[in-house]
Parts: sequence; structure tokens; C-alpha cells
Amino acid sequence: MGNYFSSTSAQGESRQESGSDEVIPESQSSSKQTTTEPYHVFINHRGCDVKHTLASSIYYTLTSHGFRAFLDAEELPLGEPITYEIEEAIRSAALHIAIFSEKYAESRWCLDELYLMVKTGTTIIPVFYHVQPSDLRWVAQGKGIYAPAFSKHQKRYSQEKLEEWKGALKEVSNLMGYPLNSPNAHEGKLLKEIVDYCKEKMGKVREKEPNPERDQVFHSKLVSTELNEGPFSMGMFGGGGGGSWDDGIHSGIREIVVTFGSVVDSITVRYDQKGLPQWSECRGGTGAPSTNTETVKLDFPNEVLMSISGQYGQKWNHDGIKAVKCLTFHTNLRKYGPFGNHNRLIEGETEERIDFVTPSYGCKILGFYGRHGTYLDAIGVHWKPISTELNEGPFSMGLFGGGGGGCWDDGLIYSGIHQIVLTVGTCVDSITIQYDLDGLPLWSKRHGGTDSHKTEKVKFDFPNEVLMSISGQYGRKWNVDMKVVKCITFHTNLKKYGPFGNHNLLNEGKIEERIDFMTPSYGCKILAFYGKSGSYLDAIGVHLKWTTH
Repeated sequence: MGNYFSSTSAQGESRQESGSDEVIPESQSSSKQTTTEPYHVFINHRGCDVKHTLASSIYYTLTSHGFRAFLDAEELPLGEPITYEIEEAIRSAALHIAIFSEKYAESRWCLDELYLMVKTGTTIIPVFYHVQPSDLRWVAQGKGIYAPAFSKHQKRYSQEKLEEWKGALKEVSNLMGYPLNSPNAHEGKLLKEIVDYCKEKMGKVREKEPNPERDQVFHSKLVSTELNEGPFSMGMFGGGGGGSWDDGIHSGIREIVVTFGSVVDSITVRYDQKGLPQWSECRGGTGAPSTNTETVKLDFPNEVLMSISGQYGQKWNHDGIKAVKCLTFHTNLRKYGPFGNHNRLIEGETEERIDFVTPSYGCKILGFYGRHGTYLDAIGVHWKPISTELNEGPFSMGLFGGGGGGCWDDGLIYSGIHQIVLTVGTCVDSITIQYDLDGLPLWSKRHGGTDSHKTEKVKFDFPNEVLMSISGQYGRKWNVDMKVVKCITFHTNLKKYGPFGNHNLLNEGKIEERIDFMTPSYGCKILAFYGKSGSYLDAIGVHLKWTTH
């Protein structure tokens, strides 16, 4: 989401640590020019903790309401001095949001931004994401979750700099904020209150600095359906080699052919153009023949490509040439991939790569663009929000998990969920759901096995409490290829339940490889579940609908 830049400081630290991971293509620079128009909101955050979850939810909620929000390097044109541009964004913003997460204090950029935010005197909304306000105050005593990070900073930065950071943390810790770290945490409420505050705050700013032309544009953005009209572009993800290409905007996507070896060599796309299939040119692959070819054929028009994710990095070790290393395609029905080299270990060393992902829900990809030559150097997407289409009926998201077990689907006849019963041990063994059918509670079948160590019950305050999202992890059951759901968490409009299952990544002293998953966390209502099960809950997916409640 945020655009990736690397600006090395005198101490050798780079902006990479904030978790940004995109580069703005030269072809898009005209839409990202430096502007003197002030930002409404500056979002200060630690990218590797919250870039693709809470921070992006705040960013897209604000932009969909017409606000100019600054998320990391989202608004920086390529080649601009980053520190200067960020400073200008902070000084111009009418509101600052600081998301304090577990690794926040490891980033000198986060701390520098916070110090400047405090100095400007502009309102700061602190969000405590799995940390406590006291953690910010305890740094001065060498205690709390941020103490280890400051111990490392002492070896690199002056005492004066450390005191600036500690003072900023202490001052913000005394402000009223949002603790998203308890069972009562409610992300949807946070998003709504931020938007409401921005409307009130910007109204006061416009009263002090009248500008009829700006006011008219600002008002029209707030009341229009501009976000639903799209399309928009996102990327590029990758290096700067090769030549530019752009497939343009189409009605949809029918099929994708990917060739790959140590990187993604090429991509060819079969689009739909108002009912007619249309193949693109082969993008990349002018070098040696590829080792592998994979074809992804979507069940068009029922299956929609909603998101892509992957990694990019150096083609060879230390040659400086970056290319797309692997790609995964996410539809409303399933996931395809990863295609390419997704193994970070090269000759016994961990290869430095940059992860990327486009919005994973409420979006429809209409075309691709990028850079290519011998390989697929970079890729970006043309997309549009489809929330208005989704409001007309339910849609599905998943499966999350492995391919074992038998398929099951509780269907789309229900109006809500009363309670959920789980059996768990080293993974999630089974799930049973009590749905609401026209006012009558009705139990589903047990999906999964019975050989469990523990039973967990989640009872919702139906109809006042609505299940909006699930999150969790899946991975191997034992040290074999069979994947199952390892743990699961349920998020309602009132609180969070879980995680249930084995959420400990350490297995016999080694970090277990797992894949995180999460369905939309705002503006959705889960109506029912589907998945695969046998002795365990092998995989799970959800039937959703967009809701204004």
C-alpha cells in the first residue's frame, strides 16, 4: 500500500524499516506531484506491524470520505527528499494519528515523526495496538515493551536524541486514546470516530481559512460516490529495469499465464472486454526459456480477481537488479499460488526481499501494468472498489487452510449467528455454529473431528452483536505437508474473541512456518461459514455481505 523508498541516514539506517514496500512508477508521477495543499491526516505507524491491517483500514476509510491522508510514503513522488516531504506532511496535517504497536520503538523514523508531531502542537490521536499507554512512560525507566529497542538505540544515537524521543512518548501516553488491545477493542468504532472528528476538525479549519474553491471540492468529495466510480492504480512493485507496459482497463479477467524460474519471467493475461475475450501481449520472458508455466483460469464472471500479493528482490545476489520473485492471485473464491521462487534461503543465507499486497477485499482488478524485459521487473494493478455491487448480495472469501478433508458449506439461508463452539488442541479440530433462521436458532453439523483437548464456546449478544470478521493462521499439522487451521479469532462489532487453538509459533524450539489470514474487519457481516474438514478443520471460508450497521 505505502510506496517504498530507501533514504539512508548518517547512521546507516533506511526508511525500509517502516515497512513501506512500493515504488511509484514514473508513468504515474503526474498524479503524485508535490502539492502545497495541506493534508487532513498524517498516520504515524510501524509498517511491519500494521501497514496492511489497521493503518491501511484507517487510510482507505479516510480517503473514501474525501480526506487527504498521508500513510508513510503513499504521497511521495519518486526522487523527492523524504525527510523534508514527511516533515511538510506532518506540519500541514490538521490531525495526527499515532499507532503504537509492539515494534514501533525499533524505528527511529517512527520516533522522529512522533517528536515532530508533538512539537507542532497539532491534535494527536494515539492508538494503542497490543501495547499499553504505560509502555510509553516506562521507557524513561528502562522498563516496558519498548525498553529493548531503546537499549539498541543508545549505541547509535546521541543522548539528546534519545531524550527527545522519550519525552514525546511520555507526552502522548497521557493523551486520551484508543486501546485496541483488549476483548472490548472495536476497530469499526475507532474508524467512525476518526472520520467524525476529521469532519468536525476540517470544518473548523475552513472557517478560519475560507477558500470557496477548495471548500466546494472538499464537500463534493464527502457526499459523492467517487470511490465507487474508480478505477484507481496501485504499484509498481519491483525494480526499475526493463521497459514500461500497460494493458489498460478492461471489464474483468478470465485467465492468467505465468512463467517462472528463480523469478517470475513473464505474465500474459486474458481479459474480458465487454463480453469478448482478449489476450494481452506477453509481459517479460525475453531471456532463456522458463522452467515452469502455470495457468490460472478463473470461473468468469462468477469468480473475480480481487488482489495480488508477492515479493520482489534482487535477481541474483547483490547484482542490484530487482525483479518480481513470486506472485499469488486472490479471488473471491480461492487463492492461486504462490508462483515463482518464494524460498528466501539462497546458499544458506536469508535473501532480502520486499513483500507487497494490494487491498484484499471490496476490490476488483481490471488490468495490469508494469516494467519488463528479460523478466517481469515490476507489476501494478488497475482496480476499482466494488462495495456497491457487493451490497446487492452476499459474497464469499476463502478458503484459508489446506486441501485435505471433505468440502462443506452451511449455505446462505441464515440471517446471523448466535454462537460458535470450537474444539481445539494443537490446531482447531472442529467448529459448530448456531445460526439464526428467521428468528429461530439452528445448529449446523460439526465440521471436523472429535479428538480434542479443549472445548471453547463463543456466545454473541444476538441480534445486537454481529460477527464482522475472522482472523487466524494455518500451517502444517505435523512436520508434513498436510495443512490445517492452527488458530482462529472472531471479531464482532463489540469485542474480540480468541485466539482459539495453537497460536504459539515455536515448535520444538523452531519457529513454525504459518500463513496469516483475515477477512474484512470493517463494514461487513458474516452470514455463514464453509470449508474443508475431516479429522481436523482443514480450511475455512466465510459468506459475507456489506452492511452499513
